[in-house]
Amino acid sequence: MLEKRKFMAGVVLAGIAVAGVSMVKATAGADTGLENSAWVLEELNGEPLPPMPEGWDRAAGIEFGEDGRFSATAGCNMFNGTAEISGAQLQFPDQMASTMMACPPPLDTTERALGEALSVVAEMRIEDSRLVLLNAEGAEVMGLRAAE
Repeated sequence: MLEKRKFMAGVVLAGIAVAGVSMVKATAGADTGLENSAWVLEELNGEPLPPMPEGWDRAAGIEFGEDGRFSATAGCNMFNGTAEISGAQLQFPDQMASTMMACPPPLDTTERALGEALSVVAEMRIEDSRLVLLNAEGAEVMGLRAAE
């Protein structure tokens, strides 16, 4: 089992090195309903997302793996790291790994807003098939629906 974990860690680290990114280490709880889930971003800072440019087919959203690992995108670059999750508390790392492609409008603006929104998330609620991410004041920062 330990050898399998070492192998998997090597595969992950090799993939990260190829992409030119690094992971941020943090802790996470597994009992939150986020583990191994995918969410499509529908609202950011109270506004619906603008339509994707023609030819772009990546949906904006967040995917959570095990132990708080996540990847998020506005449809262009990927943010990666390990979130701290404890009950309804959720905090994304201050420094996230990210790809660095130039993004066309409106993805460039949406991507900056997504990065800023991730940095202020403090709490989450899962209501039916909807994930709501809130800031420390309890204001909705992101609204996501479960991916199909």
